[in-house]
Amino acid sequence: ASIADFDEAMRLMPGYYYGFLARGTAYLALARATQTRGEDPSACYDSAVRDFGEAIALSPRDPVARLNRAIAYGAQADLLEAAGKAPWEPFDRARKDLEAGIESDPMFVDVHRAMGNVCLGLGHAMSRAGRDPLETLQGGIDAFTDVITAHPEEAEAYVGRGVARASIADWMVPHGQDPREFLEAAYDDFTTAIGKEPRLFQGYANRAMLLEQLGRFDESVADYEAGLRVAPGEPMLTQGLARVRSMKEAAGRPAPKWAKLIKKGSDHIQAREYVAARARYEEALAAITPEEARQQLYYEFLMELNYNLACVYALLSTGKEAPDAAARELSAEEAASWRDKAFERLRAASALGWSDPAMLRKDPDFVPLHDDPRWQEALTPRPR
Repeated sequence: ASIADFDEAMRLMPGYYYGFLARGTAYLALARATQTRGEDPSACYDSAVRDFGEAIALSPRDPVARLNRAIAYGAQADLLEAAGKAPWEPFDRARKDLEAGIESDPMFVDVHRAMGNVCLGLGHAMSRAGRDPLETLQGGIDAFTDVITAHPEEAEAYVGRGVARASIADWMVPHGQDPREFLEAAYDDFTTAIGKEPRLFQGYANRAMLLEQLGRFDESVADYEAGLRVAPGEPMLTQGLARVRSMKEAAGRPAPKWAKLIKKGSDHIQAREYVAARARYEEALAAITPEEARQQLYYEFLMELNYNLACVYALLSTGKEAPDAAARELSAEEAASWRDKAFERLRAASALGWSDPAMLRKDPDFVPLHDDPRWQEALTPRPR
């Protein structure tokens, strides 16, 4: 109804800057509501981009329309990546809008904050595609630092900067670089965020994950539990707590041989070496005894194995042996066999308690499965 009102207002007052700005904002809100319902929001984002573009044409120096169009472009980029398509063009447009907004009004902190978020989104997409994200993530750090300089008490900005620093560390480890400087700085950012806003669960969750990666399990458990006191039932916290408790118990025992094979397979996934990953994962799968498969202690290892092996099988169903490789021609029977194996692994992960439909929907490795009737079932995993 509000958009219809804006349509009528625009008919009466064509060329009205604030009319385009307001209607574009309404389209943004409608897109988010549409997405929450599980429906396609693409048309709403397209309309928002169009209206913000009209507003920019009428007032090129006003940063507000550029900020909002950049937000819409970022959302379009996320949709493209979720559909297995290249998100680089809308991300590039978002950054250009934000750069123009900063040039117009360097003191407009919202633009710097949005730049940090766009750099995070782009950096993570680059990492998933095997592209070096370090310069982009550093841009995110710089943008969040600008926000902190203007608003030193804004806890969310410290979380954003910490996530960018932790993401750089994640990229450095499998590429033979020392991540300690970035890990320590990320830890400090998350700790500062918690100190400034103890009710912000993202501060606890991100510090817990970092401590988990460092093997500091007792501290990680404490942070997950503190986060759950602030945000009871938050999946990011409940799943993390279960994972780190399992890892803590496993740390007291010698790791089985197959756990090392899973680690090697995951390193190959990180390097986008899917054929090598498949070999290590299938070795691990064959080495697991029925008794070990029933032990909750090993569930996190097994969830990682099953999820990543499903990624590999989904890719192989397209005839590719790496995300950027040329596809070879497969028979219908071969393609169906790989898809069957992918869904079998997803069901196995679900049976172990894995549950993250948003991650599954966004993961570009699973795009080849989207048209399969079993895909919707995979999006509603049932915990063990």
